[in-house]
Amino acid sequence: MIPDEHRPSRSTQRPEERGTVLVLFALLFVGIFGLMGVVIDGGRLRATRQQMDAGAECAALEGMRFCDAEGDDGRRARAIRATSLLFDDDMDPGNGDAMGIGAGTLPVVSGDAPYLGTITVDIDPGARTWKPAGGLEPNLDNRQHGDLVAGDYIPGAQPDEDDAFDRSDFVSSPAGSAAATLAAAPAFLVRLRRASDRLDLDRDAGASSAGPPFEWLWARGAIWHEPTPGQSNLSRNDGLTLRATAIAAAERALYVSNDPVQGTFVANFALRVDAGAAWESTAPFASINFEVQPDGLLTIAGSEGGAATAIPARLVGAAVSPSLATWGAPPAAVLIVPVYAQVNGARQVVGFARSTATLSGATITVTRLPGAMLPTGASNPSPAALDARVTLETNLVVSALHSSFQHPVMAPVLRR
Repeated sequence: MIPDEHRPSRSTQRPEERGTVLVLFALLFVGIFGLMGVVIDGGRLRATRQQMDAGAECAALEGMRFCDAEGDDGRRARAIRATSLLFDDDMDPGNGDAMGIGAGTLPVVSGDAPYLGTITVDIDPGARTWKPAGGLEPNLDNRQHGDLVAGDYIPGAQPDEDDAFDRSDFVSSPAGSAAATLAAAPAFLVRLRRASDRLDLDRDAGASSAGPPFEWLWARGAIWHEPTPGQSNLSRNDGLTLRATAIAAAERALYVSNDPVQGTFVANFALRVDAGAAWESTAPFASINFEVQPDGLLTIAGSEGGAATAIPARLVGAAVSPSLATWGAPPAAVLIVPVYAQVNGARQVVGFARSTATLSGATITVTRLPGAMLPTGASNPSPAALDARVTLETNLVVSALHSSFQHPVMAPVLRR
């Protein structure tokens, strides 16, 4: 029998080790809450950026689509309207928003100090999110820092932007330009922003607007260093500035289709635009008469000037085969006319123009219209247009003619 005084102690911990579990638990507890903050605030931040990007891209494309059809004022109103519809549950901004769709949540914490804030959630779901189109400014003077800006896109340049909103990849048209000049600009930029009050140019009546900055929830209780009094952009108190910028540009159409609503149809004939072709030297609003031959060719003074087609050609690079098999009078509407050239002994579509046409006996009279951006019926990002891009990459002759013929049909393309 071992005397009690010689038995091992039930606790082998030294006094200084007591309470270690509690300390570890406290550290783990802080780590868990920190991770929750990263997940919640980081997830909200990412979702907000994605929503703002989608709104800016939608508005930029809409503004580019309608630059010719509705002029500069009209296309800016269209861009604002498109963003409004994007962030509405039933695409009717006038009847409220039961689902609360928007570009990120609105601030829900009141109180200046991060540790003393009070969380207040609005009862109306539609009031919990930022609706950017509710405050977007049309910027009719086209000021560089505006929400909607017409100008020129610079391919290959970096998308940097300074505090004066000067960019390397976009040059705005001069402020105060005539509406017709702004509508003819080959690119259109849209900005959506949630910003603090650091820059006055973020909130300039008539030109620019900004929603409230993105508000941290968990990060308000963080311990990182805050600027001293008098400094700006208190990230925990004021939130984080987010900016979304999209640029759409005009590009010669690669693929076209009928649009009965807009009253445009792909012509059942095609016209030559290579060297010496009569159509290429025809000015807008001038007419030219072609004789329809039994083999389907359209001739002028005995020379080939075009071809009737059984199936309208809709894609750059497509073959043009003269045929009168199903040919008839073209519709009394604006026509999207495929234009082609002889490339390596074959007729290939190099682009599209606009015209009207009438058929009288064996004579078709075609009136050329100016080139223009089509709101619908012309597409370059579509899957079908990918084949056209391959053709332009591999056939230098088609590529050169595609980029040089006069008065083309244009399509809107997202550049940034």
